[in-house]
Amino acid sequence: MARRAEDNNKIKKVLQNEIAQIVAIVAVVYSFIAFVIFPIKSIEYDINNIKSNHLHTIEQNMGELKTLQESETKENSAEHQAIAKQLERTATILDMHLKNMDK
Repeated sequence: MARRAEDNNKIKKVLQNEIAQIVAIVAVVYSFIAFVIFPIKSIEYDINNIKSNHLHTIEQNMGELKTLQESETKENSAEHQAIAKQLERTATILDMHLKNMDK
């Protein structure tokens, strides 16, 4: 019986050591996951969020540029038409003066 109690004590010590090792391993794995993996995932999420925000901003700026280009094109065409009218008037006046000089 004493031997059996001694064997039980040895088994309990071995089991306690094994359990302590398992708990330590689980604690190390959890610490690694909590302090390394989760922050990396968080950083990846933040980076993707920043990228999408930049893409959205670039798309907005492109839309604004297109609007500005269209308005400038309309303004330029109006200015070109005004200059063309002035040139036409000048050409007409010049023709009139040349005809009067020939007489």
